[in-house]
Amino acid sequence: MRNNINSEELRSLLIPLPPLEEQKRIVARIEHEQSLVNANKE
Repeated sequence: MRNNINSEELRSLLIPLPPLEEQKRIVARIEHEQSLVNANKE
């Protein structure tokens, strides 16, 4: 069993990502939730 991956194998992986607009919505949601958490810490 192998527990590592070489750089060539890593470069060949296709990692699916949502469209940029969806990524931006996700980031905005996380930032909003993080601000709520931070506000509750104070």
